[in-house]
Amino acid sequence: MAKNLCNAFLSTIFFLILLTFYLSLVVYLDNTNIATGNGLYKAVDVLGWEKGTRFVVDSGGLLYAFGMGMLAKLIPDQWVTFYGVVTNFISYRKLALIHSIFGALASTSILIFAYQITRDRLLSTSIALLHAVSAFILVNSITSEDIMPGYFFFCLSFLFFYQAIITDSKRLYLTLTTFSVLGAMFLHWTLFPPIICTYGLVGLWLCFKEKGYIRLFVEQLFLFSGLIGLFVLSSNFLVASHFKSKLRFFDLLFPNKAGPGSWVGFCWHKFESLYLGVGNFLVGGQNVATFSGVSGHTIIRTVFSWALTFLCLGVSIHILRKDTFEKYKILASMGLGVFIFGQLQNMYGQPQDPQFQIQPMFIVTVSLILLSLGQKWKVALRVALPILVVLVGFDNVLAFKQSKGADSQAVKGFKEFRELFPKEKTKIVHLAYEGWSPWLMIFDYQGDFTIYLEDVSCLNTPFQFSPGICVKQAADQIMQEINSAMERGKRVIATTPWIEPDYMDALQSQNLTKQQVNELKEILLSHYKIKKTHTLLWGQFAEIERK
Repeated sequence: MAKNLCNAFLSTIFFLILLTFYLSLVVYLDNTNIATGNGLYKAVDVLGWEKGTRFVVDSGGLLYAFGMGMLAKLIPDQWVTFYGVVTNFISYRKLALIHSIFGALASTSILIFAYQITRDRLLSTSIALLHAVSAFILVNSITSEDIMPGYFFFCLSFLFFYQAIITDSKRLYLTLTTFSVLGAMFLHWTLFPPIICTYGLVGLWLCFKEKGYIRLFVEQLFLFSGLIGLFVLSSNFLVASHFKSKLRFFDLLFPNKAGPGSWVGFCWHKFESLYLGVGNFLVGGQNVATFSGVSGHTIIRTVFSWALTFLCLGVSIHILRKDTFEKYKILASMGLGVFIFGQLQNMYGQPQDPQFQIQPMFIVTVSLILLSLGQKWKVALRVALPILVVLVGFDNVLAFKQSKGADSQAVKGFKEFRELFPKEKTKIVHLAYEGWSPWLMIFDYQGDFTIYLEDVSCLNTPFQFSPGICVKQAADQIMQEINSAMERGKRVIATTPWIEPDYMDALQSQNLTKQQVNELKEILLSHYKIKKTHTLLWGQFAEIERK
């Protein structure tokens, strides 16, 4: 009893220290959109639930906006407005605070998980800290990106599933696993397929080895299905008036967002994105889909991440082949399962995206735990892991420091941008992944994509809404919008390909080939030229005219 209380106390101290570190970085960096501005869009939906003004749900995370909105109600505005430059819109800062809590909770669950297996406080703490400061975990824990609440429940599911295997309270821990899987699915659906595939295969193997598991897993299947059915029925009864269509059972298992579209699908060039995604997990933390514009320093960093990944894969495979305890083989299988199924899913989606890589890269945590069980490795790991934690954490903080103050600069930059380019007299043409564009959509269009796309031309819009469209047709749509604006006397302000032509390669994340990107670039550059360039807080912009 005393030992359990001591462990609980130490875990609480670990959580509070890590949370303090995360929150300090949030304030110091003043940049809640380090790797992507996607969280800004989610912040608009969260604000609606917080204030009760709009009720938007994302099919890829049905309870995220609602849940974060309810939590945001508990956070006084003063807690997130005392630093930097802000406006009345501060939901993205509240999200960074909330995500810091969930990020710290996730790493604390890793600490508990590791200690249950290793019974070594130093090694467990080192493994949990390495997890906490790994680039993609760190960046998702201090920004407005939406993965960490769901990821916390994924970590819990691992903890509970392993407990179900090694203890006599199997039904209790399997039930907690089921609730954790549901939590992950409701908050971020992309976490669900790798979990269910991994646990399903491991469960089948357990049933084959021990028939008593059959009844337990059938019970969980009924519980899982019953809870989803109950959620669907209650949602349609209680809140159907807020939405256009009723929720269906299979909408939760396979939401519309997961269906065919410009963002998803298997393409050969995604192996390049996969290399960069895995390569940026440990250090770097960049969200880059192609090698275009990637520095040599970044490439060197990817080697370290891949080296650790190969080491960890080798450890788990070795455990499977070794004559060792069955529980460790099951743990290795779970780690390999989420890695393989997670990366397969990523190849269908966005393998370079930080939020999609943190689940499959859980193999690093699992394998380091397994490696620390070997007596000949313990001494080396007790020295190496703390050093690695310091080096990785220091390098990542330095990397993120390069964009320090970006949120405040974005707020100030909007005023400068609109003073020079009034909304009524300007047509903006850009690629929709640029850091300033989410701020423009929020400040000018209240986060409404429909209104935004009526007024602003995004080069990726034709490919977004018409997957498979040929480049010539897409270019014609874009040029029609540009020419129409010019005929109405508007100035046309553009970025790529007139500014930073290589940035056009980001279109490959929408399943375009390099050749197709170059074709679009050549068509646009052949019809329009730069009249004047402007260097602003938001970056460089070109005023273009017909050739």
